[in-house]
Amino acid sequence: MRTRWICQCDCGRQSIVVAYSLTSGKQISCGCFKRERLGKSSKKHGHSVGRKTTREYQSWSGAKKRCCDPKNDKYSIYGARGISICDRWKDSFENFFLDMGACPPGHSIDRINNDGNYEPGNCRWATAKEQVRNRSNTIRMEWDGRLMTIAEICEAEGIRYGALYKAVFLRGNPLNEAIKRLHGSKG
Repeated sequence: MRTRWICQCDCGRQSIVVAYSLTSGKQISCGCFKRERLGKSSKKHGHSVGRKTTREYQSWSGAKKRCCDPKNDKYSIYGARGISICDRWKDSFENFFLDMGACPPGHSIDRINNDGNYEPGNCRWATAKEQVRNRSNTIRMEWDGRLMTIAEICEAEGIRYGALYKAVFLRGNPLNEAIKRLHGSKG
């Protein structure tokens, strides 16, 4: 029968250990030292442990794949279309993170100019709503001295999207006339 000792680790945790493991130097902690060492060695850039990565790392990796990997299912609408990732970011997650900063909750990477590259000055962290409004096929119209999406005009005027879309695009009414009519029909 092996002799066992009750030991208290430097971390404060108690455990029962086979005496030989301690005297031979085979065991030096309750397991906390190994967990700590494993955690440090398995991290990449401080943004992944094992197979789990942060939102920032996923965004950087995804942008690289969309732009550089012809086998990626999104390559045809990114890399093949001429969208690239700048040299500063291409091989350096650290540079990407320095330029973009932490991703706020509920946000993901968005290119301000849809025809532009993934690079500082053309990328931001955006909400899903902001991204939908920034698509290349999003309809924008002049309203109140600004170029706005139909959804933004509806929010500003307090009218339903479907009603304005129908009045302008299906019935062919000018925007200002359609808005006046929709305001008149609310009362």
